[in-house]
This record gives sequence, structure tokens and C-alpha cells, in this order.
Amino acid sequence: MNKLVEQFGVDGRTPVFLDTSPHVLTNVVKRYLINLAEPLLTYELFMPFIEAAEATDPDGNLMWNLLNRLPARHIAVLRRLMAHLRRVSNREEINKFSRDAAAMAFGAVIVRHRDPSEIRANIQRLPAVVAKLMKLNWAKGSGVL
Repeated sequence: MNKLVEQFGVDGRTPVFLDTSPHVLTNVVKRYLINLAEPLLTYELFMPFIEAAEATDPDGNLMWNLLNRLPARHIAVLRRLMAHLRRVSNREEINKFSRDAAAMAFGAVIVRHRDPSEIRANIQRLPAVVAKLMKLNWAKGSGVL
């Protein structure tokens, strides 16, 4: 797995892992994201993303406002990651990986805080952020699906 992680993101390209199991690939992606210097949803926006995920916001405007504050490269990775998680969770009957499972698996990976006690205090709230991100209409750049 370490060799796969090393290949990920080399030269700004995403390698093709045709012969790699989806479960191994998920772990590779998670390890890659965990090892980023700053999480995809930036430390500064940790609590605002949690609050936006828990808010009544049927059009996703709160979440989009926060996303627009992120660096463009973070948004690009999030767009691809959310598309992948939706694709995988839409095949739940085959792979046993539901939207809730995806949200749980990636919550603490993309929503991180510098202070581990903040993560522990909010660990149950993190999957809601990923679940909300998965519902956004990334192709349109606004609204929800």
C-alpha cells in the first residue's frame, strides 16, 4: 500500500490503478488525504463546515459559500472525491458501501482540526459534513442533487 500512496499525486497527476481492489484504493486515498499538510476543508473552516452541515439549508447555499473560500485545488479534489463516493455508494447492493458508510469513512479524513481534542469532541458530527458534500450538485457548482 505504501507504494500506491507514493504514486498518488506524483507530478500533479492521478495514477491509474486498474488492477487495484476498490477497498485498497479507498485506503490509499484516505492515507493520501490524511497526510496532506492541510485538510481539504482547511483548519480555519473546521467549525463553519460542521455548522453548515447541521443547518437547515435545502439549497446547499451555506456549504457552497464555505467551499468558495477554499483554494481552487481543494475544490478540484473534493469535486472528484465526492463524485467517486456517490458512484461507489450508488452501487451499495454490490459493494456494501452506503452513503452513510462513505460519510463515516471520510469524515475525519477531510474535516480535521489541529487540536485532537476538537476532533474527539466533534467526531460524531463529521460524517454529516461529508454527507452534505455528497448531496451538492458539483457539476453545476451550486445547489443540491
